[in-house]
Amino acid sequence: VSIDAADAGMRAVAFKDHWNVSANAAYVVQQHIDHLVDIGELERGVEVYGGAGTCHGMNVEYIRTALQYPNFKMIWFPTFTSLGFWRGAGQPDQGGVRLVSPEGEVHPEVVEIMKLAVEHKVGVGFGHTDFEELLPLAKKANELGVRATLDHPLLELNKLLIDEMQELADLGIYVGTYCQPMIPSLYQPVVDPMETIRTIKAIGPERCIIGSDFGQVLHVNSVDGIRIFIRALLGFGIEPDEISLMLKDNPARLMWLDD
Repeated sequence: VSIDAADAGMRAVAFKDHWNVSANAAYVVQQHIDHLVDIGELERGVEVYGGAGTCHGMNVEYIRTALQYPNFKMIWFPTFTSLGFWRGAGQPDQGGVRLVSPEGEVHPEVVEIMKLAVEHKVGVGFGHTDFEELLPLAKKANELGVRATLDHPLLELNKLLIDEMQELADLGIYVGTYCQPMIPSLYQPVVDPMETIRTIKAIGPERCIIGSDFGQVLHVNSVDGIRIFIRALLGFGIEPDEISLMLKDNPARLMWLDD
């Protein structure tokens, strides 16, 4: 993916591991990319970033340790293990990682991780959870100065309403508009591309982020996915400068790349 991104002229690429640290692999890939440039096999390089997923729980020391990697730029909150994910799936009895108390208070360890994100200038992905948790998280992020995004809020895993996304965006949270679920695949063969268009127009490009969310074997590769996505956005009336804002400027700001 990083070689494809370099060939495409991209500035940077970032990827997550739901369960573990990805900044370690990002660091090694960065060394390889730089070597290929040095020996003339790549015309230009690309910045390679990772971070840490928290599906095993919100462990502050785990994040503090992982932040020592130089290519660390994102913290992803729990996805397939969050309580909000299981509530959204209609199976709350499965339990899961809870980010917010029943009274609506963000848990202390979550607050501490948010503070680490600001201190180390890294972005936060809110993972797969529901609006019941997302609203308190967004309010706390706004209070602390956290730069955060909603992870694919149009995907059926934890789909949000436009009004819910708007409320979170008004608190400064970016809305992820990704290749999935706009582009059909073996993973999700039936989609409504206009959902993505309606979301961008309702929320505003200044609060949306374009990402691939690809890399899985049942999708086209990541960079080709982005190209298809851009073509579709243009075809459905999103302006080139709006796409540039969502694809370049907003992700860079989310990850503090220009600070």
